[in-house]
Amino acid sequence: MRTEISECPRISQSTRLSDVGAGRTVLIGSVEAGHDGSRLEELGLTPGEELRVIRNSDPFLCQIGQSRVGFRRALATEIFVYDCLL
Repeated sequence: MRTEISECPRISQSTRLSDVGAGRTVLIGSVEAGHDGSRLEELGLTPGEELRVIRNSDPFLCQIGQSRVGFRRALATEIFVYDCLL
C-alpha cells in the first residue's frame, strides 16, 4: 500500500530501518544507499511504501505488499523510515 508521507495525520522523526523491531510496520522515507539503493527501489523499497519488518538480523527480512525482500542488515542502516498513524 502506497501512502504519501504528507497524508499522515501524525508522523514520527525518521529512524533507520535497522533500528525497527520485528513485527513493526513503517513507511519508507528515503533510501540513501547509492548503487544498492537503485536495486532496492527496483524491489519495491520506494519512499511512501509501507514496509513490515519480519526479521531484524543478518540477513534483514521485510515484507512490502505480498513480497518479502531480504538484504544485508548493514544496508538497512541506509534506509530511513517513519511511523505513521493512519
